[in-house]
Formats: sequence, structure tokens, C-alpha cells
Amino acid sequence: LKPCWLSLRAWLRRGAHVPGRAGARARAQSGAMLGCLPSFGGASSPDQIVMFGLEGSGKTTFLYRLKLPGWSTITTALEEVRQAGDDPGYHYEEFTSPYLRSFGIWDVPGSAAMIPLWPMFYRYVKVEAVFFVVNGSDAFLKKEDKITEIGRHIATLLNEDELRKSSFILIINDFESSEGEEQRSERDKVRRGNDHTNWQAFRDILGIRRFEEDYSNFKAVHMNCAKVSESNETWRQILSFVAENKLANSDDVPPSRRGCATVHKR
Repeated sequence: LKPCWLSLRAWLRRGAHVPGRAGARARAQSGAMLGCLPSFGGASSPDQIVMFGLEGSGKTTFLYRLKLPGWSTITTALEEVRQAGDDPGYHYEEFTSPYLRSFGIWDVPGSAAMIPLWPMFYRYVKVEAVFFVVNGSDAFLKKEDKITEIGRHIATLLNEDELRKSSFILIINDFESSEGEEQRSERDKVRRGNDHTNWQAFRDILGIRRFEEDYSNFKAVHMNCAKVSESNETWRQILSFVAENKLANSDDVPPSRRGCATVHKR
């Protein structure tokens, strides 16, 4: 893996430059990440998953809710860390499960300075899956420019050569509270559940059905990232999907039975 790491470092210095202080911080964050890369590789290494999404989507909450389920004040604590300027930007944690045995999740920042550096997380390390988290709140749903940007990122990632066989999981984060939550009728709460969701609206706006039809490695779900746990049914479905896609693309499976991302020709 060392040659890949050296190439990555050279690429970061040469081409992944972002002007201003934001760019300097992004390069510093990414440089720190490089120190972890040489430990990956080999049959016993954890499967690698990268988690993308714009700022405020709920990625870090999702990661540490899984890692530290007893941390009841996680959202408040993470916000305090950000305000204090102590957040390293990216986060990495490893897990085990009956589906993937061992796997690591990279929580990659979604700031304007870091988005151009996203490719470095999958062009030099084999990625088993991509999680893309979307802020599913009412307020975010009204931001047409951000929704358009998300659609563009999803399309780009799905068509990257390095991710052709990787699972792609789109997660719409059902935030616990939203504008007008108090005005929801009891009947509506029963019909839609305790957690407010804009699932159907995002399906329509982002064209999720088209992605589901065109890419066999794509799966879209919705959940409250602040309430996820290892026993959560949606989380289990995600891991099962990733494991099945990994098996379908394994070298041990005959070519005729292998699955891969297929693009519908228009």
C-alpha cells in the first residue's frame, strides 16, 4: 500500500489545493488522515466504508451513536467540540457485525473546502461501500441549491470507476424536530410515526427511483441518525445489502453470477 500512499500524498500537494485558510486547514486534516492509510490492506483488514454528505447532515452523530450507544448527550457534545474548534474534521471508527465481520467507517467533512478532496478517500484505498447522508429536515428541504448540489454529488459518485462495485447507500436523516412540528395533528403523527420524515419528498426531488432502477449497487433508506443502534432494523438492512453486494462481486463467485453497477442507457 506504500506506493499508493506516496502517490496520494503527492496528489494532495500538487493538485488538491483550495485557496485561503479553508484550503490550508483541509490539507492539514487530509494530511493527518494519510498517517492511517498504511495500516490498511491484506485479507484481515477491515472493510472500508466512506461516509459523505454536506455539513450538518448528521454524519458524525450517526457514527458515534453506533460506536457509543450510551452517549445520551452526543449532539450537544459534538456541537460544543465544533464551536471550540477542536474537531479534527474527519472521524474514523471500526466496528464488527455478523454481516461484514469487521469494517471501518470514515466520516468525511462536507465543507466547501473538503468536497474537492473526497476522491482521495476512495481512489487509493479499496472502498466496500459509500454512505451518503442527507439532512432530511423541513428547513433543508427548502434549500433548492443544496438539493441540486446533493443530486450532482450522488450522480458523480455513482459513476466513479473506483466505486463501480461498491455499495452506495443514500441515507435521508429524519431529524427529530422540524419547523411546524407542534402543529402536526395527532392523526398525522400516528400515520407517519413519531419521527418527522420528508422521505417521499426527497425520493421525488432527488429522483431516487431512477437511481434504484439504474444501479444495482444503490439502496436508499431513511432513519433518525440520532437514534440509530446496532439493533436498528434499517441499519441491519444496510449491512446486509453491503455484504450481499460484496459477495456478488467477490473473485470467488463465478463471473456469470457477479453483480455490478449498471447504468441504464438513455
